[in-house]
Amino acid sequence: MEFSKAYRYMNDKLEMEARALLEMGTIHWKTQEYDKALTATREAYRLFNEVWKRLQTDHDRVTFADTFGFVESGRLLQQVLSQLKQPENALEAAELARAQSFELLLAEQRLDKSNILNTSTKPTLLKEGMTLPWETLRETAVRQRACIIFYSAVEVDKLLVWVLRSSDGSLAHSSTISTTAESTSLHMLVETMRRTMGARARTQTRSSRNLMDEVSPSAFDESALHVHIERLAQEIKESKNIDSEKVADVYNPLSEISKEMTTVLLKRAYKVLLAPLEAALGDEKELIIVPDRALYGLPFAALIDDTGRHLVEKYPIRIVPSIGTLVQIEKRADESEEPCPTADTTIEETAAKNTEEWMEKWGFMEDGYMNPDDRQTIISTSLKDVLQFSEDDVEFFSFKNAGAKKEFKEALKQSNEARVRVVLVGNPTFTGWKKDGKEHLIQLRGSEKEADEIKSVFTRLKPTIKCELVLREFATKEYVQRQMETSNTSIIHLGTHGSKDGVYFAGKSEEEATLSMAEVQELTLRNVDLVVLSACDTFKGDLSSDGVVGITRAFVAAGANTIVSSLWKVSDEATGVLMKLFYENLLDDEHADTARAMQRAMNAMIH
Repeated sequence: MEFSKAYRYMNDKLEMEARALLEMGTIHWKTQEYDKALTATREAYRLFNEVWKRLQTDHDRVTFADTFGFVESGRLLQQVLSQLKQPENALEAAELARAQSFELLLAEQRLDKSNILNTSTKPTLLKEGMTLPWETLRETAVRQRACIIFYSAVEVDKLLVWVLRSSDGSLAHSSTISTTAESTSLHMLVETMRRTMGARARTQTRSSRNLMDEVSPSAFDESALHVHIERLAQEIKESKNIDSEKVADVYNPLSEISKEMTTVLLKRAYKVLLAPLEAALGDEKELIIVPDRALYGLPFAALIDDTGRHLVEKYPIRIVPSIGTLVQIEKRADESEEPCPTADTTIEETAAKNTEEWMEKWGFMEDGYMNPDDRQTIISTSLKDVLQFSEDDVEFFSFKNAGAKKEFKEALKQSNEARVRVVLVGNPTFTGWKKDGKEHLIQLRGSEKEADEIKSVFTRLKPTIKCELVLREFATKEYVQRQMETSNTSIIHLGTHGSKDGVYFAGKSEEEATLSMAEVQELTLRNVDLVVLSACDTFKGDLSSDGVVGITRAFVAAGANTIVSSLWKVSDEATGVLMKLFYENLLDDEHADTARAMQRAMNAMIH
């Protein structure tokens, strides 16, 4: 149902009452009558949430959650609670305002797959599931063993920030951050940095009832941005004596002036967003960052402190849309009917460390089962090579009877089917169709080399993991989709072009080649631990109170636990080097998770 149609069925009186209360709360806020402001604003936000709960689709919930009244009541409530020295309650309100549509979607799909979701459970889910009390927020930091930094953009130039300790989940810091000292809005600071680093403009189609212009991602004054960039470029040219560079070169990430500007902006962003938190971070080992609005476009890992170190040099970093999203993913993993395979564990048949152990598990070491010399030949062969035996290879050996030979073939088949799988897609053939009927997408030959090198990494470090290499004309949407949904697939690596609405593969038409966001969301990724979108500018999507509504969100909704994607277009060569280092670190250290593996890969490239 379209949002406009759904809205007509809402209780107009309820929303009108909420708006009146919000207006009253705003007046009390401006006159510094904070207790009265709290009463009015809290009730307004409750009523807006009641309207939200009546919506039936994820699209309608996301759209309504971004309307002016809903957003402003949540922001004002956070500010009032902070002013009244209630930081824990303010964080609860901020969490409730963040990604609750996504959290509900994950909860619904989780319960639906468990055959628990029905007409009786949904009201309870809506009433209780999306509201996380302080204790749950605290416990999540402890379970994740990471320090949580939570940002909330309450005004154009003002952020609220909270820091939760990993040790006990206690509140280590809460404050208000202003960007006025930098003579620019937070959005301007982030977008200036993105452009000088080679990112393109973000665009978004907005509802007429969407958020106020000054904070909407698409309502950005491009002319003001260019003026700001040129002014900053001129300042840096004069201070660095860069006389030969033209102003236009600031948009070339390889130019001297662009590199200088990027360094300045990365330092400014750190000064504004992280420097005030340094004391609270103390000896923390890992960060989980919950951004808001424009901050989703910020490369947190690259921010530079006053000693010249990037943030990623100090901490592994994870980015999440909300704490509740982590909670839902944890519940999904706990309730999974099938054990989730990882790079270090496989099911019983392929958990063998060597061929002899595998033979023992299947009973092939018994005397008389097969010719002793043949058995010794097999034992002296690596398990990886044994599992790749063809039927002709098996015919070469002597077994006690035809039944024993059949059992051996069946063992090979089952072991191969049960092996943890990695799906590696590179350089799909785009010549069969034209984007928007105009031209073919550029072939990504570097992604083909990247996929092949990643397969070599797995062969060298984890030979029992089966890699499905899908390249060129074989990388059709239908085939890749089938491979991704195989139950023992653990990692999906897509080296292809992407957009906010989907990813592209080989095919005879654009429709046949496009795996849309809606189609991704309908996939069943039973045991997928990681999806890597190694494509140009896969961080596309609409920025909203629900986070980035795009292809990355869809993969998480389909079942993936972790997504790795790019913030903007990057070169084939640099991506290939980073991905190879990432997988080497992921597989070589049994204690390395995705965040730590990426940290080590990035640090290797920095140094």
